[in-house]
Amino acid sequence: MKQNLREVNGNVNSFFTKNPDAYYFNANGEIRCQSVHGKSRNRFEKARLESEKSVVSIEEIINHVNDFFSIIGITKVENPKMSPDDIDYEEIKDMYCLEDEKELIWMKFTDDGYLAVVAQSNDINFDIPDCEEDYDKKREGGKWLHTTSGILIHKLHKRWDTSFVLVFPLHRERCTYDRHDIETAVGNFLIANGIPILDYYSHNF
Repeated sequence: MKQNLREVNGNVNSFFTKNPDAYYFNANGEIRCQSVHGKSRNRFEKARLESEKSVVSIEEIINHVNDFFSIIGITKVENPKMSPDDIDYEEIKDMYCLEDEKELIWMKFTDDGYLAVVAQSNDINFDIPDCEEDYDKKREGGKWLHTTSGILIHKLHKRWDTSFVLVFPLHRERCTYDRHDIETAVGNFLIANGIPILDYYSHNF
């Protein structure tokens, strides 16, 4: 059910709650994040289901984010659509008076218009594996070679739209939440308003 602003204003804290379905308990009773590695299929299936929903316009997504920002005390971003080639994190930090250049929420899309991921920090990228055999490859040091969103986009036989990203600097007016919490809340708010997100659980981690 879509959320009008009056309903949200009275229940804003609910959007900062992480989705319990983004996690699972392993055989030892330890909590783990849903994954795209090994035999895990939950995130693949969720991406498939999201990809069957209708695309929502960039303008509507921007409006929803700014509506939510106005409620939690973050300055609206009138023109968040940016060319990746023009992104200068230090310049954004100075322009929006940020304490850290990682104080950003950003979103990237597929070339057929789907919002693929809601993320935070200064690590915008368009990673994607060449083939399924690369999904579980690791870098030297043990980190996964490819991002989860890149793996999901490849699995769905989609491609990145590398012409733009949405970048929302977190200029705080009265907001006390950190950027990780805001990432979670923005993703949840978009989902509550009917916006499909292919990497459905990413903003919970």
